[in-house]
Amino acid sequence: MPFDGQPSPLALVTAEQVSRIARRTDPVLRNLQITQSYHDLGMAIATRLGRRDACWASFAVWASRTAGRFIRGEWLPDPLRHVLVRLSPRRGQRIDVLDQRIRDHLAEGNRKVYAEIAPLFVELLRLLELPAVERPAALGRALEALRPGAVEQGGQQALRRALRAFVEAASLPQGPERAQRILLGNLLIGSHEQYRLQAQVAGALDVVCRLALPIAGPRGAWRRGVWRRLEARLRQQVTLATVRLDLPEQRVWVGRDVPALPDGSMFPADLQRVTHPELRAVLGRFDRTPDTTRGSAAADWGDYHDRMNYVVDLFRSRQQLPCLWRTPFDPRQAAAIVAGHVPAGQL
Repeated sequence: MPFDGQPSPLALVTAEQVSRIARRTDPVLRNLQITQSYHDLGMAIATRLGRRDACWASFAVWASRTAGRFIRGEWLPDPLRHVLVRLSPRRGQRIDVLDQRIRDHLAEGNRKVYAEIAPLFVELLRLLELPAVERPAALGRALEALRPGAVEQGGQQALRRALRAFVEAASLPQGPERAQRILLGNLLIGSHEQYRLQAQVAGALDVVCRLALPIAGPRGAWRRGVWRRLEARLRQQVTLATVRLDLPEQRVWVGRDVPALPDGSMFPADLQRVTHPELRAVLGRFDRTPDTTRGSAAADWGDYHDRMNYVVDLFRSRQQLPCLWRTPFDPRQAAAIVAGHVPAGQL
């Protein structure tokens, strides 16, 4: 269970640590260290930006921790596995193979995103430690290391703008302007991350669907058309029934609208009204139901735009939740993870 967030004396926040974690070959230990590192990065950023608005890394803690359930093979409970075997012995023979494919897809997505984005936050920490007068020149040099161009063409333009938005936020007082720049940075990273994850997300979802489909598809054009519609329907059902994010105080299901905040509002006061032009443009690109969480549910988590429609409302509504600062592991578990061991107990 999550614990109250505290900065760790063994924080996994340096470039060398991030590189070492990304190169680990054990997917279970790597996922645990990625999760802990995201927490440590988020806490370190908070010492410079404050703990009112969470940055992307603090959301990534809980996405990575949730992914860990699948990477460790905990997504398919034994009773359900036994039911599937009884329904079809031939399908039962494939379950272990398909389970491993799901683990592989999610482990690779977890690694790939961390390897690209965690160094961005290491660089952000370095920039925020500089005197304010030195930041513009240092920021310019940091941006040169990121590839220009859209993510669709292999570029990192969204990451470049996100880094600038976080640095801009550091120069502003706490309030709507700072909150909107942090949200801008969060959404730009989120849009880049989700695009880069497309193959892994869609691949894992397709494998889950195969567990519920016959081993071989039908022949003939008409039957193939029926087959495609059946697969589309299954992807929607899998999204609704299995895809979730375990936040510290709430489990959210992506196939349902982003729930209201504890006080009943949809967004925190600082983000109720969006005035920043660039943030408005990003929301306009991805949010199908502006300024409300109604209509945020994803019908097919394997669809990039469906995911982003959900993500923009999730980030906007949860950016100021205090529970995001909680630690994902208890102190003994965290110490074992940092030392390079998979700890005992519920993870």
